[in-house]
Amino acid sequence: MAYLITLSPSSVEVKPVKQRFRVAGVEICGIIGMGGFAVTLLGVDDVGRSYVIKVPKEFLESILTGVTYVISKKEAKAFEKEFNTLKQLKHPHIIKVIDGGVDMGVPYIKLEVL
Repeated sequence: MAYLITLSPSSVEVKPVKQRFRVAGVEICGIIGMGGFAVTLLGVDDVGRSYVIKVPKEFLESILTGVTYVISKKEAKAFEKEFNTLKQLKHPHIIKVIDGGVDMGVPYIKLEVL
């Protein structure tokens, strides 16, 4: 079963995760997309607000396989640079960055869901 969320101006199919987990204060319930470096996930906080969470692809793979995830310095710097760049962008057609950092050794970027 896939979740359907609305991301303006169209809808995106979200693949459910086999095993739910928490990152950045939200419970991860689905995968929105995956690139070469990172994966975007759909998460819901304790009061029901939805967020998009971006984490390293290797972290998601470690959750699915049970292998311990260890962040590299290169990965940490890349996420920090992307977070710092994105949080400076202010435009009605750009999704707002809510938060970013490292949660239990996992770099993340938390974004709004439109």
